[in-house]
Amino acid sequence: MSLKLNLADFVKIICVPKEGSRFVKTVYIDGEPFRDIHCKIFGKSPVFPEEMEREKFQLYFLSQEFTKAKKYTLDCLALRSYPSKQLEKLLERHLISTDTIQKILADCIRLGYLNDEAWMESFVRGQLARRISPQMIIFKLMQKGIPKKTAQEQVGLFSDQIQVSESITHLLKTKYKNKNLKDFKEKQKVFGALMRRGFSPEDIKQALQTEIDFLDDYDME
Repeated sequence: MSLKLNLADFVKIICVPKEGSRFVKTVYIDGEPFRDIHCKIFGKSPVFPEEMEREKFQLYFLSQEFTKAKKYTLDCLALRSYPSKQLEKLLERHLISTDTIQKILADCIRLGYLNDEAWMESFVRGQLARRISPQMIIFKLMQKGIPKKTAQEQVGLFSDQIQVSESITHLLKTKYKNKNLKDFKEKQKVFGALMRRGFSPEDIKQALQTEIDFLDDYDME
């Protein structure tokens, strides 16, 4: 009697390609879908036991998921730094369970591989050095999963009005130096280009007027 119960606890496990997806496979337990897995994490030809007790397989799967997803995470971090929110979204896209993601992020933070504050400071300083507007930097941070308020606070720490004005002036004297700012159509094109970079209309108008005044003074000499 006991032997029959033990045998009944065993389930058949198969892993087959998911229809319509090149990189996703589905793990089945006794013919029922158990989990979708991504080839980036489990490889192109993942191998699972053909039979195992259900509870033991579930624990085995979670262990495999953690080990393989953590290796993938560390490989990603070895190539470049990530904020935790962006890394979380990346793992979600690769079908990692929420609990496993949180364990991996906690491990990476504990080991010093993830530091959101240091990452944001480096990102903001780098963007400002490239003459990217504060508003555009905030937008980029939000795209990476950073809350708007946090993004605004971080950008505010390293940018000020003088720096914004200097960034626009630098662009006018370099990227747009061949544009005739006294010509209305040319000036409008430059205005639009600076708007697309994320600078505010007020800051652009002020910088354009200052540059035009400078050109007028230069012509009068």
